[in-house]
Amino acid sequence: MRMKTTCLTFLVLLLILSGSADALSQPTLSIGQSSASALQRVQVPVTLVTRSASLATLRMDISYDESLLSDPVVTVGPAGAGKTLLTSALRPGAVRISLFDLLNAPMADGTIVTLAFTLTSSAPGGTSVGLAFDATTVGASDPAGNDIPIACSDGAISIP
Repeated sequence: MRMKTTCLTFLVLLLILSGSADALSQPTLSIGQSSASALQRVQVPVTLVTRSASLATLRMDISYDESLLSDPVVTVGPAGAGKTLLTSALRPGAVRISLFDLLNAPMADGTIVTLAFTLTSSAPGGTSVGLAFDATTVGASDPAGNDIPIACSDGAISIP
């Protein structure tokens, strides 16, 4: 009986670790952390870690609380240099971001885009405002146009 329990425990651990290994080998997009007070402009980086994957295009939707953040502006970061940036407001509180180029050159690790917002006068001190990926719309492709799975990590703006 003890041998059976040990084998079962080993199999469960193996399954957990094999799933974790897949997540660790996937490219990752992360929204950073930042801090600002009401009525201040704040910038938040979105970083890419390719984990040696060749990513030629990226697309993502990011949502935020439009009652606390206004005037969203997206700019290309150093890791997105040479890429064309397309943005659109999906609805209040959500922005769609696409990066690509005609040569399908691979992207580098680092800050891929920077998000800038103005905190509204109603932004309460002592809280934070979440910035979240819509995981169903985040995607990437390699230079041949094949989909590449990508993991995401949300971020926030702290209001002191």
